[in-house]
Amino acid sequence: MLIHLYKINHINKIKIIYIILFYFILHLFNYALADNIYKIEKISSNGIITLSLSLFPDKDSVNTIKLFMRQDLATPQVENIRCGNNVLVQDSSGYWLVPSACNKVYWDVKSKQVDDQFVDIAEQMTLNFKKAGWILFSESSSLLRIHNNTDPLSLLVSNKTIPLLGATAYNNGWLVPPEDGAPEFFVIGRPAIQVERIAEFTVSYVIDNPKQINLLELLNSHKKILFYFSKLLSIPTQLPKNEKSLLLILIGIDEKNSQVNGAAGRRSFIANYIVEKNKTFNSLNEQYSLLTLAHEQFHQFVDMVRFDQPGESSVWIEESLAQYYAIKSLQSILLKDDLIKFNKKFLQTNDAIKLKFIEIEQQIAQGNYENYPLCYSQGAQFWYEFDQALLTSSNNSYGLDYLLPELIKGESKEGQLPQLFIEKAYNIAGNKIDGLLMRYVK
Repeated sequence: MLIHLYKINHINKIKIIYIILFYFILHLFNYALADNIYKIEKISSNGIITLSLSLFPDKDSVNTIKLFMRQDLATPQVENIRCGNNVLVQDSSGYWLVPSACNKVYWDVKSKQVDDQFVDIAEQMTLNFKKAGWILFSESSSLLRIHNNTDPLSLLVSNKTIPLLGATAYNNGWLVPPEDGAPEFFVIGRPAIQVERIAEFTVSYVIDNPKQINLLELLNSHKKILFYFSKLLSIPTQLPKNEKSLLLILIGIDEKNSQVNGAAGRRSFIANYIVEKNKTFNSLNEQYSLLTLAHEQFHQFVDMVRFDQPGESSVWIEESLAQYYAIKSLQSILLKDDLIKFNKKFLQTNDAIKLKFIEIEQQIAQGNYENYPLCYSQGAQFWYEFDQALLTSSNNSYGLDYLLPELIKGESKEGQLPQLFIEKAYNIAGNKIDGLLMRYVK
């Protein structure tokens, strides 16, 4: 009898343990589901994308949830923002106010159809390549953000009939960075995709015209550029594996367009390449395309280097460095004849200084982008001279490459270069550094 009672009690204890484990796992599961989640609900035949955002507000918070659009260059494409049948009200500051009883907000995105025309992606809009069967989805123009939310979110689809590709896998979907991070781009549909392993990265290439891309050999050139940056800078060892997946979207643009554009996201970026009417190319057009690729790739690479030490930087420093190192990466892969033409075109070292970088930074802070292009042309000129000053003063032992990690991870405020970077540069090149700063920066 005692043995029988012991067995019953033992079995009951086991049941109790299983029940406790079950509710513990259920609690964790519900906690995981309590993350705010974006979802692509449906896509109409005319390219209207319906999205939702599931909201799980902090129970202790008395603040109204506010939604807003990122202040990027993109023109918003959202419309019909609603909770159930109620259209959300926008306050005087531009926020959409979510009622306390609302736990899911819906809105529509009107994609821009771009079939049979070349696309300039500077606007960073959601584009519908209807004939090709895919959509470039731009976070900047198409996702409502939660005010004061500092956590990453995930973007999912309502059913598996909607193919979705992003850069970073996250919570059974694709990662949407916090509002203070670089925006991301996503692909809806089934375009031509080529996946490559390059150094320690997995790169997914989304290609609007595979034949033209092969003709230009852009992918092979991009691989060399990525290898160049991999040797130049070290990625933190603690960077997670899913953070080493990159998404590169290449879209052709007519040669008549005045410029080739690109936009770097957190782990994704879009870039134009030049297409001539006769479907051939010349070396100058190829160089424009490659320079855009390299420029955006540098931005993305720097973001990974800063993974464990995100710091404040200035626009002119970010853009000028990306341009100069894009030039340096191409110098490493171009043939001699092409290199001479390339340097003549993109590295003009005798141009007059039109405006100091501190002034350009102040203009940008005020929303004035009139002199923004000088960050590229004059910026590359400045860093070339800075690099040469270091090299000539150290018998070619120490150039800008040597100090680059210090520059990237240093704090830059109001357009000034990081103090420790300047001190180390001064220890190498002395008064030459003062002269360059007086001419270009201060």
